[in-house]
Amino acid sequence: MDTSFVLRKMPGTFRERFLKEHPAERLLFASDSPWTDQGEELQFLLQLPFLTERDKEKICFLNAARLLGIDPAGKPPA
Repeated sequence: MDTSFVLRKMPGTFRERFLKEHPAERLLFASDSPWTDQGEELQFLLQLPFLTERDKEKICFLNAARLLGIDPAGKPPA
């Protein structure tokens, strides 16, 4: 699931339930929406108090790296 453009549109209680009921390993921060400032969307996601720092890392980077086969440590493939 990606988060593009929807997080701020969801009612607060629904947003929290949505993010808590779906494993962080299954969520991606997305930026395919041209109708909003992606920096603002990222800051909104990062300030959500019910997500752990590790969940935010997964949503913002680690899940995409895993899907794309990128080493999160930045080591080039052998």
